[in-house]
Amino acid sequence: MIMAMFAFVGDRLVRKDDLYSYQVMEKTIKTVIPSLYKEKNLEQRRPILAKITHVFVTSLAHLPAHRRQDIFRMLMESIGQDECLWFAPIQLFDSILLSPINKKNEETLKKSLIDANEQMLNSFNQFSSSTLLISLTRILNVLLNLPDQITKNQSTPSTYSHLIDLRLYTTKHIHVFKYQLLAFVNNILSADFFIKMIKNGLRQENELNYLNELIQTILHCLLWANKLSEDDIDISRYNKSILNKIYDCLNKSIALLNGSMFVSIISNLLQQQQTNEKLQRKTLERILLTNANN
Repeated sequence: MIMAMFAFVGDRLVRKDDLYSYQVMEKTIKTVIPSLYKEKNLEQRRPILAKITHVFVTSLAHLPAHRRQDIFRMLMESIGQDECLWFAPIQLFDSILLSPINKKNEETLKKSLIDANEQMLNSFNQFSSSTLLISLTRILNVLLNLPDQITKNQSTPSTYSHLIDLRLYTTKHIHVFKYQLLAFVNNILSADFFIKMIKNGLRQENELNYLNELIQTILHCLLWANKLSEDDIDISRYNKSILNKIYDCLNKSIALLNGSMFVSIISNLLQQQQTNEKLQRKTLERILLTNANN
């Protein structure tokens, strides 16, 4: 009941552009929202946080441009950016894909997804390098853990059931969804603010570990995409677009490495037993080419 009331009030408030509504929203974010989950454990808290972020994320487009980033930042700082920031692009792309208007008009869908990607890019610009690296890794893990073909009454993995409902998806939906998540990660990796942040800020060991984990996850995505190509020849266009985006992500993440991290990544790749020789060779070629061009 409390959650339903919050969703109703929150949705109405974020659509207004006056100082009073903004102050009420700020107070709501900082005082009311934490009370909804503060005594819950992790498993109980996650679906509540997802409902909260969904209200805000799906209403961001209706906010005046000068309010969006402030409210988004306040929300994430209140509920925990490391835990929840990665929810946002997933929920936003999901809501756009399932919108009745976008289902009927492919051009409208394309424009909405482009706008959403830009909106999320601007929103992510406000957070630390460690938070961004954690979030990008979790977004890529979504690709690895969701199915590539949707069957009737498809169940959603429990890890993501608070974010999306695959029973509402078709195979085309999941392909577009995964591609958009990859495109978003790729856009973050190539954004000037992110490149500058990583180049200037990777001084702490945990940040280096987060970057290493991100690159390892990208390599796992390559394994997934390679297996996808072997298993299903009927979606070769999808496979090719996915592979290209993953290689783009790999190139851009490798370009962020310093000398010692570069050596570490090469070593880890060579030691991965599950990597087939062809993919290993292609990946090494990409890494070496990227390093040579820097």
